Amino acid sequence: MNSISSLTVFISGIFGLIVASLTWVFAYQLEKRKFRKSIELQELKDKEAMYIALLSTINKSIRVVKNNEDSSTLVEELSISSAKTHLFGTTVINARIQKISDLLYSWSIEYKSGMPQKIGGTGFSMVSNMDFEHRDKANALFIELSKEVHDLVIEIKTELQNLKSIIAK
Repeated sequence: MNSISSLTVFISGIFGLIVASLTWVFAYQLEKRKFRKSIELQELKDKEAMYIALLSTINKSIRVVKNNEDSSTLVEELSISSAKTHLFGTTVINARIQKISDLLYSWSIEYKSGMPQKIGGTGFSMVSNMDFEHRDKANALFIELSKEVHDLVIEIKTELQNLKSIIAK
């Protein structure tokens, strides 16, 4: 009888060790998944903020050119947004940003060249035939620029949606 109770105690002890070990392993795996998911969520939030800043800067750039405002501080803002995106964005998004940057530059030059020229300090402007050529080029470039920005927004939404679906798994 004594050997049976000793065997029962031994088996119960082994079973207790197995349960404790499995509980520890599962708890560790759960914590590891929670930690990984929190990092992925933070990365998603960072990407969203980065893309919002980028799109905001692009829109601000267009508005500054159209309103003929000083763009000196905007250049730095656009450079920082673009650099962040080059580091953390996809190849497709980076290619779109490069094309948008080139179009924005070309459009802004044509747009400013097509504006009526100021006459001295009088506050009056003079329209010339040369202005129309630049305006036509600017309008064509703006259509292309708007399409590229629209396509960039679609790419960004797709990337963020894919990241959200990966995190949800």
